[in-house]
Amino acid sequence: ATLVRAVRRSPAARTALQAAAVWAVVGGTTRAREARAIAAALEAGDLEAARARLPHLCGRDPQALDADGIARAVVESVAENTSDAVVGALVWGAAAGVPGLAGFRAVNTLDAMVGHRSPRHLRFGWASARLDDAAGWPGARLTALLAA
Repeated sequence: ATLVRAVRRSPAARTALQAAAVWAVVGGTTRAREARAIAAALEAGDLEAARARLPHLCGRDPQALDADGIARAVVESVAENTSDAVVGALVWGAAAGVPGLAGFRAVNTLDAMVGHRSPRHLRFGWASARLDDAAGWPGARLTALLAA
């Protein structure tokens, strides 16, 4: 908020701040790279290489998955990441500017860090997971609409 106020009177500085915030918040290139690597391994018939790379993309146990299961996990992970790291962030950026971008990324990161059920974060994790669900709802609906 302080930075937003500081650049309020300069269109060039305001644009630079917004561009920097979008660059910092919008992600997806690493996930796309991993998805392509897994796809190449599957296309080459190298199931073990695909299993070895899958944990870089999602939290599923790769040993329990066949080639079709790995492919499904990749598609689901890329779809979720598109919604969370790209479309959802841009929706909040359009709605609330730089604070919306930063706030959405903070909520999404908090969920990724403590939103899973674990003994350590049981009391806190559920709240961050629900907050992430609520913040991600508009972007998820727009992603589905764009995909259709």
